[in-house]
Amino acid sequence: MPRALSNVWRHFTPANVQGKSVYVCKYCAKTYMKNATKMQQHIAKCKKNPQGPKHAADRSSTPGGN
Repeated sequence: MPRALSNVWRHFTPANVQGKSVYVCKYCAKTYMKNATKMQQHIAKCKKNPQGPKHAADRSSTPGGN
């Protein structure tokens, strides 16, 4: 059974740039390769995120701060 997708994917749109598959932030248009960890870090600090960077960071943090 495949893994469930992270919620981070809803913040990005798939695209092809110069023949490569990339994902574009819906808020600021920054592009990323398929890397959910880096994409989550970006959403947590993206200033154009309508929910605000602090709110997104609160949702991504783990209990205990690690």
